[in-house]
Amino acid sequence: RKPAARPAKRGSPSPPSRPIRPLLLAAVRAHWAIENNLHWVLDVAFDEDRCGARKDHSAKGLALIRKAALNLLKREPSKLSIGRKRAKAAMNPEFRSQILAA
Repeated sequence: RKPAARPAKRGSPSPPSRPIRPLLLAAVRAHWAIENNLHWVLDVAFDEDRCGARKDHSAKGLALIRKAALNLLKREPSKLSIGRKRAKAAMNPEFRSQILAA
């Protein structure tokens, strides 16, 4: 007679071995550092947290536009902050053209 089959274990998988754990933790921390930095810049430079867009896909569309604008502002080589570059681009058509052409 065969022994009864054991039911499958449920729950979380076993933790990674000791040598892998520091590498995994470092990778996770690096990922979240990048994410937090991006969201902080978007919130400070574009006041993203106060955006009231909620209907349909407007929030996603505006977030995409903000990220594209942030990338364009970062590519501009002057030492101005992102907020100052944004303000200068709003007031100076030549600077705005320079940013869009970069």
